[in-house]
Amino acid sequence: MDVLIIGGYGAMAQSTVPDLLSSPGVARVGIGGRSDAKAKAFAAVQRDDRAVPVSVDARDAASLGRELKKWDCVINSSWYDLNVPIMEAAIGAGVHYCDLGGLYHQTIRQLKLDSKAKDAGVTCVLGIGSTPGTMNVMGAYGAAKLDKIRKVLLRS
Repeated sequence: MDVLIIGGYGAMAQSTVPDLLSSPGVARVGIGGRSDAKAKAFAAVQRDDRAVPVSVDARDAASLGRELKKWDCVINSSWYDLNVPIMEAAIGAGVHYCDLGGLYHQTIRQLKLDSKAKDAGVTCVLGIGSTPGTMNVMGAYGAAKLDKIRKVLLRS
């Protein structure tokens, strides 16, 4: 699988990229963003030829759509204001999509794209960011390992 991360050298991608590179079946991880220098630097730090810098501006719909067609899946790790246009581009390119979430008004707009995604055969997973997404998964995982739970406190 080839996975492009938009915002690929940002804070959230710091753990996403190495995790993907350690996952079986991942052939290529695109470190995407507007800064070629930052994408190249972060790709080099990975010391893995499968980590490739990708110049992409999510605000340029035509360019974004062309780039997405080269990938199997896109992880949107950028600012939440870009969730809708990146998701629309992913659906148009026939590429699976996930994002870190955002404010509810963006999510409501994204949910309206459900039938377009289904028609395109694209799976879109919204809101898998650190809080509540990943934090909830971590809490549930830990709770499943215990006999009894009174409270779960998570800190980042």
